[in-house]
Formats: sequence, C-alpha cells, structure tokens
Amino acid sequence: MCNSNLLLDEEPSTTPRTKAQIVESIQNHIGLPQNKSTEIFETLLKIIKSTLESREDVLISGFGKFCVKGKKNVKAGIQRPVRI
Repeated sequence: MCNSNLLLDEEPSTTPRTKAQIVESIQNHIGLPQNKSTEIFETLLKIIKSTLESREDVLISGFGKFCVKGKKNVKAGIQRPVRI
C-alpha cells in the first residue's frame, strides 16, 4: 500500500493523486503561488523523464528508485537484464 499522503498530514486515500492535487499540496505546504508550484512540479518530472530517457536510473533517497527495464547496450545492440 502506498502511504505517500501521510507525509503531507492528510488522510490516506485509495484513489491516485492528480497533478492538480500535488501542485495544490506544494502550494499549501510551502506557500508558493500556484504558477511557481506548477513550475517546480513540472521541472521535477522533466528531470526524471530526461534522465530515464538517457537510460539512467533515478534514485530519490527516502522515496524510491525509478528504473528503465530492459536496458540496452546501444553500441552493441545487446539487452542486459535489470537487477531488482
């Protein structure tokens, strides 16, 4: 079960959080305007996405690890297994 909502002093929910809800949480907890909160969240997602697109893993300590499954050795065209 995912309990990420607990970090924000909110009741756990069985439904996924939307981008708008996450931006609102950033806005409420940090006190930034909505446009800055949106910019921060979108920038974070862009960094994670571009890192994964370059076939690198992303490790956020205390949160989790984003991994690319079935990484390929682009030069040799060989697919190597991903350890979990």
